[in-house]
Amino acid sequence: MSTFAKELRRGSRRITFHRRRTEDRAAAEDITSQVFVQALGAIGRFEWRGLPVSVWLFRIASNALADHWRERARTGQEAGTGGGGGGMHREVRVGDSMVIVGEGGGAGVMPLRPVAFHVLVKDADATFKRAIAAGARSLGEPADRSYGERSGFVADPFGNHWYISTPIGPESFTGAARTVTPVLHVQGAADYLGFLKQALGAVEDMRHDEGGRLRYARLRIGDAAVELGEGEPMPGSFLLYVPDPDARYEQAMAAGATSLMPPADQPYGRIGGVEDARGNQWFFSRP
Repeated sequence: MSTFAKELRRGSRRITFHRRRTEDRAAAEDITSQVFVQALGAIGRFEWRGLPVSVWLFRIASNALADHWRERARTGQEAGTGGGGGGMHREVRVGDSMVIVGEGGGAGVMPLRPVAFHVLVKDADATFKRAIAAGARSLGEPADRSYGERSGFVADPFGNHWYISTPIGPESFTGAARTVTPVLHVQGAADYLGFLKQALGAVEDMRHDEGGRLRYARLRIGDAAVELGEGEPMPGSFLLYVPDPDARYEQAMAAGATSLMPPADQPYGRIGGVEDARGNQWFFSRP
């Protein structure tokens, strides 16, 4: 039996390789077929350089996967997979940030509910108009704000709030923020700030107090950021990638959180989750 034929018989291993990187068996099978068709067509040009044929095949596979993800990125869709509770989610890239859009299953672990985001763009007016044209509802026309931004506010058809902003001065609060930053609206923001420090290891980046109350704070959690302010609660669900999900889960539980799911190994990585007293859910994962 030829070396190529032996590799062809190991096709299930290639499908596993692709499936782990696409979370979609049908796509994995298509990519695997493409890889072997390309390899068969190029076998006459193969030069043995002391490495097994499998290395050559994996190189073709890597290029095929890159083409797969470029096509998804072109359409704005990064990935999609089924959740442990039977729901589905999609990961959508916005600038240098990733937003997970979930469609809940029947387990009820992660209820569907709107959240708020602070979005940094080059032209707040143009982006605001695009959002309105796409079906969003205005919560405030773009204007120069006292905190160093030109900002307009919209609610999308699903109830999420988007604070669309362009920094216009050195006093802007957004100098170190990413394209999309979650905004946590809570009552008793100062107390909640203490919880985030204790439970998640959050580090206070900046804050603004007014009238003895915390009006705004930006916190760092690892290499990510969240914004916090006093307001009508909009509890949401957040996924944190951490080196040790078990340790972070225990840390959050010790700070007063309630367990949603103890850490366990899943096909997509090890993950556990908690809910805090304000209703925000925090999932800790190690891919």
